[in-house]
Amino acid sequence: MKKIFAVLFLVTFIHSSSYCKTKRIVNYDIYLDDELIQNNKIEELLQFSFQLVNDAYEPFGVTFVKNEKFKWTPKSNLFDFQENLLLTRKYIKQNNVDIQIFLSSSKLNKNSQRFKQSTPRGLSPILGTKVLITIEEKELNKIYLSLLLTHEIAHLFGAYHVNNSNSIMFPYIDIHHESIKFDSNNYKIIELQKNYNFSNGIDKSSANIIGKISTIFLQDKDKNDMNPISQGYNALAYNYVYSSNLDSAEFFYLEAIKYDSNNCILYKNLGVTYLNKYEYELSERYLKHALFLCSNDESLHFNLAVLDTSKSEFGNSIFHLKNALELNPNYVDAIYLLALSYLTILDTNNSIKQLEEIIKIDNTNTKADSLLKIIAQ
Repeated sequence: MKKIFAVLFLVTFIHSSSYCKTKRIVNYDIYLDDELIQNNKIEELLQFSFQLVNDAYEPFGVTFVKNEKFKWTPKSNLFDFQENLLLTRKYIKQNNVDIQIFLSSSKLNKNSQRFKQSTPRGLSPILGTKVLITIEEKELNKIYLSLLLTHEIAHLFGAYHVNNSNSIMFPYIDIHHESIKFDSNNYKIIELQKNYNFSNGIDKSSANIIGKISTIFLQDKDKNDMNPISQGYNALAYNYVYSSNLDSAEFFYLEAIKYDSNNCILYKNLGVTYLNKYEYELSERYLKHALFLCSNDESLHFNLAVLDTSKSEFGNSIFHLKNALELNPNYVDAIYLLALSYLTILDTNNSIKQLEEIIKIDNTNTKADSLLKIIAQ
């Protein structure tokens, strides 16, 4: 039975006999790409989808109200979630809305190593303010969009993925499911978090909220893969990185490590944070410890190469990039940085070889093509 990444929704929501009165109005702006704007059924589809979203959140007393609709242009020919999430910043209007929802009909980056067995369809930072969804024309139907929206919006309230296929927060969807509900842990999380303003104004006092959420998770710890407290702190740190508040991100990553000292992802995130703060010694310490814990993570070798490049240690950079490419030969960012490293040490032939390799993998890569033309001059 076909499964699709990152979405579950309640088609028939099971809840108490009496609904909660609305206690929280969540205003949202919606952003559509060219293809969706030109679709003459999009308004009807969105209206129906948000009716179902509101049904799902009605037990919490939460209602979603549209403010304005805008046009946006995602990166062409692939839907790289992280890059497009950064791209959304320039489209944000000062409309005093709670969340922004970006929809695109663009195809995904099929070479993504992050999603090896599934097709990603949505992304939203936990306790964040933005939802990013891609939905191709053949998948464009009312129910499916409702599934995506309901799942991704739940992340904005602090909800996490769970390994319970009957939960709305299960990271995969079987399109034939007819009765899905929130698992009890995520239900409690949304109940606790529903009156807070997502990531707007989050400061270190938000650890109190995370503490409450973590207590809920600890009651059912065996069913969760990650330490719940560190997971909460990691979510807060991520939002601070996104808002370029690196000092607060550092604080929360360090707090997360206190509760999960063997989690290589936390060390990697902290190492990259220090790299962005130009604190190279600390960056190297945490990235190398992450590599000790997860030696097969190609992104760790790449980040160490970025660190070496920042310090003009190009020999070390080339060493780490070759290690990254042994793990993932199609790692285009690593190949490009390797080409630049060779060019810096005046090894033009090897630089050209790497750039040609990129074009073999992706013949639309304009960076590699432009650099090749410059070298040829």
